[in-house]
Amino acid sequence: MAKTPKDGEGTIDDLRKRAAQSSALNAQIRAQFQEARKLAKQDRRSSRGKMGLTEAGALRGTLDAIDLDPAPFASLADEDEGHDPTKVETALLRERFDRHQIYTELADELMATAKVLTDAALANGALVRPLCLAAYEIAKPISKRNPAMREKISALIDYYAGNAEAAAETRLANKAKKE
Repeated sequence: MAKTPKDGEGTIDDLRKRAAQSSALNAQIRAQFQEARKLAKQDRRSSRGKMGLTEAGALRGTLDAIDLDPAPFASLADEDEGHDPTKVETALLRERFDRHQIYTELADELMATAKVLTDAALANGALVRPLCLAAYEIAKPISKRNPAMREKISALIDYYAGNAEAAAETRLANKAKKE
C-alpha cells in the first residue's frame, strides 16, 4: 500500500511564492542596516570584538569605574576612537555596547530562523537523497553500455569524481606535510 506523502503545506508554486516574498523581506532587512559590513574571513576569525551578551554586560561595569575615577584611565583616552583624545568617552562606549546588543539579538533571531529553514531543507533532502543514491548505484553500471543513461547521470559521475580527486589531493598534501 502506498504511503501518503507528508511534504508540507501548499503546492510547490505556493512555496516558491513564499520564498520570493521572504527573499524580498530579507532584502528589506538588509537595507535597514546599510552601515553593517561583512568582514573578511580572517578579520572575523581574529576580531577582538568577539563577546557574548553576558560578557558585554559585565564589561559595562568598567565604564562605571572609569566614570567614578577617570584619572587612572587617562592613558586609554585615545584608544576609544572618539572625539576627545584627552578623556575616555564612556557615553560613546556605552552606545557601542548598546549597538552590539541590538545587532547580536537580531542576528540570533535571524540565525534561529535560518536554522529552521536549514532543517526543513535537510528534511526534504532526506526524502530524496537516499533513493537517488540507490538509483545511481543501479544506473552507473548500466550507463557503461548505455550512452543515453550515461548522459542522464553524467553530472553526478563528474560530481563524485571531483570529490574523489579533491580527497586524493588532500591526502597527498597531508602525507607531504608529515614527511
